[in-house]
Amino acid sequence: MNNLPTIEVQELDENLNVVTVTVTPHYFLDENDALCIDGEHGDNLIDYYGEYRGGYPYIDPALEALATKLGGYWEWRNSGSIVFCEA
Repeated sequence: MNNLPTIEVQELDENLNVVTVTVTPHYFLDENDALCIDGEHGDNLIDYYGEYRGGYPYIDPALEALATKLGGYWEWRNSGSIVFCEA
């Protein structure tokens, strides 16, 4: 998928220092060939339960911007992934 952005995120390094790293979202196509972002790789781009975001579901703003650019939005496919839906 050529349209996926690289996204800067904050994480802890081996010395427990906060560092900025660039990640590309892990994705797959579902049974209907819809684009899905997999949130089970520890990159914190999506968080259904909001454990690290004050208890509210979270989708990284860069992914939200991508969905808007493509003329759609994200829906939760399950607690570990989101699926792109056309508006």
